[in-house]
Amino acid sequence: MLPGAGAVAFDPSQPRVAWAAGEEIRMLDLAQDAESRHPVGAWVTDVGFAPDGALWVIAGDAQLWRDGAVACRADVELDRLLGIDAQGAVAAGYTHADGTGMLRRQIWLDASCNVSSEQTDPVPAGVSDAEADPGAPLRRPSLRAPRMSVPADGAAAPTDWPKGARPIAVSADGRWWVIEDAAGRALWTRQSRP
Repeated sequence: MLPGAGAVAFDPSQPRVAWAAGEEIRMLDLAQDAESRHPVGAWVTDVGFAPDGALWVIAGDAQLWRDGAVACRADVELDRLLGIDAQGAVAAGYTHADGTGMLRRQIWLDASCNVSSEQTDPVPAGVSDAEADPGAPLRRPSLRAPRMSVPADGAAAPTDWPKGARPIAVSADGRWWVIEDAAGRALWTRQSRP
């Protein structure tokens, strides 16, 4: 099990998974089976790894963590990550305006947590909540979602996990999965690839 797991992400640079657990980030080194905890001081709503293994954390504001410590932060109120690449991240905050409805404030952050641009738009029709919002066009083809639900090689999800489980995230090699069922979120591994 991944105790208290909220948002979860796999590191593309090494066998490691991170997840939001209230006001802390938990990381599990999958090769060493060693867990670490990192207090953030605010409720963590989203996490995602940069290609080099730095961890973007959304906890009211945006923070970039390196080696278990905050490297930089952007003093902008945000709710979730939309895309990450080597140049930075795209994140969004949501609010409501009378007569307009739900608004998305989308922020482009560079790798030093500086806001490089932003835009505010109504959330598209048919999008009922922040989790379902794909964001405005992300502008850089190198941006990827903070969580993959299909391995990079396109392999299908395994069929031998618990009945009713659904995939939340998968490592790029397809070996490690975070699945969710009635008991909560758990780490599942595929020992051998067909």
